[in-house]
Amino acid sequence: MNLSISAPKKGEISLGVKADIDIGQPIVGDEQPLLSLSKMYSKISAVPEETTMMGRGGYGETSMLAKMPSAGMNVSKIAILDRKSMIMDPGQSMLKGVTFIELHDPPAPPLNTWWQLLKGILIMKMSVLLLTVSGILVKYHYEYNPNVTIYDMVFVRAFSQLLMSYVIARREKVNLTDIPDHQWRLVIIRAITGTMTFFIFNTAVKLISLSKVAFLNNTSPIFATIIAFMFLGEAITRSEVASLSICILGVAILVQPYGESTQEQTENTLGSILVLMSSFLNAVNYCLLRMMKEIHYCISPYYYGILGTLSSLPFIFNTEFSYLQQALPTRLGPVDYLLFFLVGASSALGAISKSLAFQYEKVSTLSMLKYTNLFYSLAADVMLFQSHIYPGEIVGATLIVSSSFIIAVLKSYRVI
Repeated sequence: MNLSISAPKKGEISLGVKADIDIGQPIVGDEQPLLSLSKMYSKISAVPEETTMMGRGGYGETSMLAKMPSAGMNVSKIAILDRKSMIMDPGQSMLKGVTFIELHDPPAPPLNTWWQLLKGILIMKMSVLLLTVSGILVKYHYEYNPNVTIYDMVFVRAFSQLLMSYVIARREKVNLTDIPDHQWRLVIIRAITGTMTFFIFNTAVKLISLSKVAFLNNTSPIFATIIAFMFLGEAITRSEVASLSICILGVAILVQPYGESTQEQTENTLGSILVLMSSFLNAVNYCLLRMMKEIHYCISPYYYGILGTLSSLPFIFNTEFSYLQQALPTRLGPVDYLLFFLVGASSALGAISKSLAFQYEKVSTLSMLKYTNLFYSLAADVMLFQSHIYPGEIVGATLIVSSSFIIAVLKSYRVI
């Protein structure tokens, strides 16, 4: 008897998967086949329960026996009965003209270790810490050497991510161009939004305090809700409307032109607007990372590392050329290069860790972990940079954090 099995996906047939089975007799010499393939065609479904199912007799039908032994592998046995040639051997009580097929499915590994259960959360916490350290180093470097530009920082952070992603890809034998067709567009959009975030964020850090950057950056969950409503057609609940209103009020208070001079007030307002733009792009990036689960976690940082590196180089060359024309002393020293290395390493590890975390955990759960960076940034502002925190900024920051945290908690527990 000849058997031909075709599953919905080539090479995949397992428990619970419907398959088409064609049955035909072999041709020997000039003999004609006893059974026609077109007549012996039926759909069967393998069932992983302790079940016996016998079809009704008749030409061209099949019967199926399915059972599951207790040994560590799921096994489904299918008995295909050739009704035309099936006979019962009275002496041995056995069927002839029967073909058995066994389908094996290994059991899913149980999530029984703390690392398997908390992998995504722990990786995201490490990412938040590394990115916060990177921001502190950037702020310190700007104050240490005013000649350092935002383009220097964009290049350092982008090139570090490019280099580290490439090393990981080579080590894990990942083809950086082996991306499904429907994922390429997401990778390109992620590269563009990631590069824009590089430029905007590094400019904002130079203008306003780290804690203010951190507080305004936590409007990402609110922006994610708005994006889902406008472009994905998701409904907004009353809880989200209330939270959104509180957040808008907090933003309005926080972006007020605080400062003792006109220049400081202008920088405060401009920096706040830039952080809000960065927060919006972060909300887009979070959604894109979650949609790119099918590709390796190092691919996304690799491509926007390329774009960030190439887009910042012309500005750096222009700055260096102007220094040479004016015969000015070099603007960078050994300490600058050390700080560049630390910024690049912490930024690259943080970005790659973030991409990896979204492979294991949902967006709403991970978005709550961003709030831990508020304490690091506030402590750095007070102890390291002696930044002046205004009462209005505290009120606005409290409203933003409260509203965003409520949204994240409700989404995490699937209340909304």
